[in-house]
Amino acid sequence: MAMTRKHYQAFADMINGAREDIQCDLPVLDDFNGGKHYTLGWLASQIAYMFEDDNPRFDRAKFMAACGIEES
Repeated sequence: MAMTRKHYQAFADMINGAREDIQCDLPVLDDFNGGKHYTLGWLASQIAYMFEDDNPRFDRAKFMAACGIEES
């Protein structure tokens, strides 16, 4: 079964939801939360590479933005 835009959006929604779920106001966990945000960014990037290999028309920038991840 080929991946579709619907699948790409589902992955982006899961990553963005996880990013929002790990917000924490406790100063002690600032470094921990930053690490999780970095890990989610890395995960989103790796998934985007897989999607790019699967579909040459895949829009990486759009996917990363939907994940709530800024790429430099």
